[in-house]
Amino acid sequence: MPAKKEVIIYIHGITPAPDPKLHKEDFNSFENLLCKALEAKGKNYPAQRVDIEWGFDLPSIITKDKYLANVERYLYQQVDEIADKHWDFTLNPTRFIYNVIRKNFLLGFSDMFYYVSEDGKEQIRQNVLNTLLDNLPVLKSDEVYYFTIISHSAGTVIMHDILFILFGGKSKSFLTSQSEIDKLETLQKFALNEQVFVKCFVTLGSPITPMIVRSGTLMDKMINNEKIPIDNMGIKKGPDGVYSKWLNFWDKDDVMSYPI
Repeated sequence: MPAKKEVIIYIHGITPAPDPKLHKEDFNSFENLLCKALEAKGKNYPAQRVDIEWGFDLPSIITKDKYLANVERYLYQQVDEIADKHWDFTLNPTRFIYNVIRKNFLLGFSDMFYYVSEDGKEQIRQNVLNTLLDNLPVLKSDEVYYFTIISHSAGTVIMHDILFILFGGKSKSFLTSQSEIDKLETLQKFALNEQVFVKCFVTLGSPITPMIVRSGTLMDKMINNEKIPIDNMGIKKGPDGVYSKWLNFWDKDDVMSYPI
């Protein structure tokens, strides 16, 4: 029986803060709760962890998405200055709320606009995939690897797409070097040989449902009442006979989260 290796992967969502910081503290807080819950059940927490950061300026990010937060902040400063010069009296009490929403929309939701654009999609996928491949344990032929993914907001959409690339896709256009391609192809071969599985895909506050309209292929399947094959995301029965789980958490008061 091959040795079983478990890896937990964290990825954040949009970052509406003008100056985003590392999400390590958030990931650690979530991890502490998971550890306590697993300990109460007599289970172990995966020893290997990968944190994925995207969309703001970090020394570890060499792709162009590192400029995203800086550009959003610059745009907001410019439009806010113009708006301040056009003052008018109003009895509309919701204007203050609108201004807050407008700020968060430009500083945060623009992250999603960037990702669904052709340029942004390729930059973020390259960043995320390289972070993942560079931090995974060395893959060995006598081991089986199980991924647990904790994703939030726009991060759920990114990891949804990355899983299709790892387990069912052929696109490599977003990779810029042969070494990157070699790493991806190695992981894809392990997935094809049923040595890499998704143990659990956790999506929190996910906008995946409306994002379906990005893909003509998926829209065609829905119009024709065809099943969307989630086994191409690594979500299927593992070698130990246990099925993967996709756990989606959404809140009725969150305008951007939906049932999957």
